[in-house]
Amino acid sequence: MNRKIFNRRLDKIFKVLGVASTVFGLVVLLVLLIDVFLDGKERLTGSFFTSFPSRKPELAGILSAWVGTVWIMVITAFVALPLGIGAGIYLEEYAKKNRITKFIEINIANLAGVPSIIYGLLGLALFVRFSLKGLFAPFTVLPIQIFNWVSRPQKGFFANAAAGIIVLLFLTLIMNIVAIILRYRYQKKIRWKTP
Repeated sequence: MNRKIFNRRLDKIFKVLGVASTVFGLVVLLVLLIDVFLDGKERLTGSFFTSFPSRKPELAGILSAWVGTVWIMVITAFVALPLGIGAGIYLEEYAKKNRITKFIEINIANLAGVPSIIYGLLGLALFVRFSLKGLFAPFTVLPIQIFNWVSRPQKGFFANAAAGIIVLLFLTLIMNIVAIILRYRYQKKIRWKTP
């Protein structure tokens, strides 16, 4: 009987710790977002979106970074969607079960656990750098531009980095909203046949 009481108390303690940890993490995230917004809101002007990076923080913009980011998203979507759907259909419907298909399926499962920043850097290296005037093109993506600004000693670049983070968060939010809308719209139309 004492063991059951101990387990219930332990369960309650873990629930409280779990909720407290979640609330603490959300509060820290909210403080960081507010700090980034307060630091970068003055830089969110039209010239910030239409100017190229500069050595002077007040003249620096994110034109090349947001064009590169949109470019990488579009190219990745056009490559990944048909390739992923085709590979899924082939592996499920036509491929014989052998060592090669098992190896591919294991790698697909492992790739699902890779952080998205790795895919972003791979996409930057493959799609943007090699498709726009070669490897030394001036176009980059927002995370790389933000990193470059944060590594500079001038205070003005920190405001630029904060504004870039706001833009990056907004782009990520838009992409997720579009994905949810598409999934919701087309998931209702699919009629699964069951034997």
